[in-house]
Amino acid sequence: MPLREPIRLWVDGDEVAGVAVNLSDGGLAARLDTSVVIRPDAVVRLRVRLPHQPEPIDVTARLAWSVALKDAAGAEVGLRFEADQAHAHAALESYLSTFRYRVLVVGVREPDAATVAQALGEAWQPEALETTGQVAAALLDGAVGLVVVDDEVGVDEVAALVRATAGPPAVPLVVLTQPGLSQTDGLLRAEPRLICVPKGQPAHRLAGLLFRCAESFALTVDNERMAVEVAAAAATSLRERERVLRSVAPTARLGGFIGASKPMQAVYEAIERLARVDTAVFVLGETGTGKGLVARAIHAASQRSRKPFVVQNCAALAESLLDSELFGHSKGAFTGAVADRAGLFETANGGTVFLDEIGEMSAAMQAKLLNVLQDGEVRRVGAAFPTRVDVRVVCASHRNLAELVRSGAFREDLYYRLVNFVLRLPPLEARPEDIRALAEHFLAQFTARNRLPALRLGASSVAVLEHARWPGNVRQLQHCVERMALAHTGTGVLTADDAEAALALVPAVSPQRPSAPSGPLAEAVDAQERAMIDAALQAAGGVIADAARALGVERSTLSRRVKRLGLRPRS
Repeated sequence: MPLREPIRLWVDGDEVAGVAVNLSDGGLAARLDTSVVIRPDAVVRLRVRLPHQPEPIDVTARLAWSVALKDAAGAEVGLRFEADQAHAHAALESYLSTFRYRVLVVGVREPDAATVAQALGEAWQPEALETTGQVAAALLDGAVGLVVVDDEVGVDEVAALVRATAGPPAVPLVVLTQPGLSQTDGLLRAEPRLICVPKGQPAHRLAGLLFRCAESFALTVDNERMAVEVAAAAATSLRERERVLRSVAPTARLGGFIGASKPMQAVYEAIERLARVDTAVFVLGETGTGKGLVARAIHAASQRSRKPFVVQNCAALAESLLDSELFGHSKGAFTGAVADRAGLFETANGGTVFLDEIGEMSAAMQAKLLNVLQDGEVRRVGAAFPTRVDVRVVCASHRNLAELVRSGAFREDLYYRLVNFVLRLPPLEARPEDIRALAEHFLAQFTARNRLPALRLGASSVAVLEHARWPGNVRQLQHCVERMALAHTGTGVLTADDAEAALALVPAVSPQRPSAPSGPLAEAVDAQERAMIDAALQAAGGVIADAARALGVERSTLSRRVKRLGLRPRS
């Protein structure tokens, strides 16, 4: 099972700290904070505190595999528990037996709902949902191991669930059908991975099937994770190890993210590094690049993940309201303060506070935030004494804080406390190869949530989206795809006309970026660039991919420059 708990190891008497990342009754995979050499025959003493367990478990183990970390001190290791650790095995088996993937039940009515609940029993606690949109959202959160749906929700809903559960890894989808009357007979015949169960089955017979589906999924996930770990451990070079680890879908590694481009791979690696430390983080990115998603991912991957994650947009409230919202107030502190109220920092004690658009914060609020970062104390409005809090602060802004410091709008001492760890998010234009995956995700999500007919993106519509300008980044792309789906009246395949109409309906506003240079020098540079690209295209017969290789640039980069310079290569 996946895990992220602190561990302590003793190797030849030396103590090493680390984080457990995966656990089974036979061993544990861990990421160590410092480089340490463990001999394959060495006995390692290990202490790990499992979630929600009052006492830590001490166990001895031997090294199964080890891989040095890239760009960081430390190593990833696999430890195999010694066979004579009966007390530890009992504790591990007891804990692992309580871990269950979530079971989602969609559109199942009585008496079938009672039969499904009885079949699953108290340990699985099925969650009743009404729409496939709710299922799609739950799948993004992870830990879903089984979906049960009644075919009376309709063929479109079932088809949307087929797409949503496709994985990887594919989540089992069980369809309760009415023999001879099913609306989804055609879809069921076309989708062999669907598991069809006639309604009216007794609970004990249904229980066996559902348990086998859920356990099979759990075993598949564990086997895939183990295969990746073994392949990574056997890699003969860092480059080969990176290739193996990147073969795992990024969305499986950091739930909610979509895209496997090089800029996003760098973001994933940065999130994993930042999750291992406990200090303030500043996320810098344009509007719509996913700063809030990054903050939530850092929290979820950190040791604070079981504590609250709270969000506040600093531009959304006036200074007096923001003060009370963040730090709380005492009864009678101002008109309307009829009772004591804890602020977000007290609410998030032990967890993470995400402050969006921190560049809009007033000077007085900046001073209070600096005190929290330096002393770990907050003072409620009207209170006589401060309150100790233990929170991690993640901040974000689309504005350049350095320029705000130079203009006197932002405190210099606070600036240096925040920018110790900076994570820059790439704009969508810097990762055009992710546009198709993002658009397909938003399309499936929108049609499922609003019970629209199933749609898919045609090649021509994808080409239009990949060559469009996105100053609003991923959020703008999402809204554009939703407009395409809502306005489409054709055959179920979105075309270039649909994409162009959706883009024209809400014209893009020019982003706040430095204007392109003009004058004789810029014209000379453009002319030289145009001549080099034109010559490369002619030599390559108009094939952009071949021309890009000859020029030593990415294909997407050359495509953007060809479009900017007004060149027309052959298809």
